Amino acid sequence: MNNDKYLDDLTSELRERDVPGVRIGEILAEAQSHLAESGEPAEQAFGTPAQYADSLVAARPVPRVRYGLVIAISGSLGVLGGMLVLQGIFSLLGWSEQVFGLPGWLLIVVGLICLGGLSLYVRALVDPVIDPRDGREVKFPLGR
Repeated sequence: MNNDKYLDDLTSELRERDVPGVRIGEILAEAQSHLAESGEPAEQAFGTPAQYADSLVAARPVPRVRYGLVIAISGSLGVLGGMLVLQGIFSLLGWSEQVFGLPGWLLIVVGLICLGGLSLYVRALVDPVIDPRDGREVKFPLGR
């Protein structure tokens, strides 16, 4: 296994363990530096990607982000917000009754606030891996 493939697999293993993107970037930078200095193959230096990921998580526990929960809550808020905005517009246009006796403009405002929850959803899905050496996002796969 070449080193780029190894680092791609390591990234996948770390993602599966809910390691934040910033920490993954640090780990990759350290591994790349070690491999460049030593010249040894990655698997010989660190073990399999799964073993190395396990050792890193065990050695330095990382704060776990409950992405599934964040996605469920923010996704639900987005759906609710969209429905409230539409219902508010329909109410203002006279196409439907008021919901819970609330005026249409208030439904729109509450709906827009709920839609703000989608920013949490997007953040949970987009956790970039940042190289600490230059601050740039690491693109995968590394070998291409």
